[in-house]
Amino acid sequence: MNVADLMVKDEFIVKTIELKGDSLVYATNKRLFIKRGAYIQDISYQHISSMSIKTTFVIPAIIGGAIIALMGIISLSGIIEVISEIVPEVLSWVLTIVGLILVVFGFIKTKVLNLTVVGMNVPVSLTGAGVKLEDLFIIARENHTTPPANEDTIEVNVL
Repeated sequence: MNVADLMVKDEFIVKTIELKGDSLVYATNKRLFIKRGAYIQDISYQHISSMSIKTTFVIPAIIGGAIIALMGIISLSGIIEVISEIVPEVLSWVLTIVGLILVVFGFIKTKVLNLTVVGMNVPVSLTGAGVKLEDLFIIARENHTTPPANEDTIEVNVL
């Protein structure tokens, strides 16, 4: 299904944002469409009660990488002779390099935008690059504060 098929009259896409995990967010002038695979979710800006952006690190990659690198370094240094004799030098270098790469990967900052939506028990979490999520945050905030146009409003004057 195409997002354009779900849009209403006078609705247009303001920005399309690619997120991690093959997800796309289409920010229109009226709502957000979040596409994850074949699943499409739409969220009206009026139903977003709060938003937060946080920076995360991949802690398991940092810890696992440190352990693997430490094993390679111990093997190369000969501190524990039994390990140095069993593990070939090439494998020790591979462990050290792979471990250090995992540690560096773990420290790459990832941003998470959490949207608290009225009627949903769990916040909608969007993970991606900081600049893209910050743009989405701004679009949602700007559209959230704009009241929906209602031509059928009746004025009541109280005397």
